[in-house]
Amino acid sequence: MAASALTVGLAAALDARRAEAVQGYTAGRIPGVSASPDAQGFYTYKRPPGKSGGHGVGWSEIPPYTFKIPEG
Repeated sequence: MAASALTVGLAAALDARRAEAVQGYTAGRIPGVSASPDAQGFYTYKRPPGKSGGHGVGWSEIPPYTFKIPEG
């Protein structure tokens, strides 16, 4: 009985301190994409510097790269 009361109390305490983070992009903008198209109508994506593989410890940095995205 005491264990279940402890569990309920702990769950209530954790729920009261719950963090609610919102993750997402700024409306209308993708990080790394140029703000306006070039003379040929293409946006340029450039991988932000310092980005790693993102699959755990020990992965190396991914070399910078760019590519073109058609307008629209």
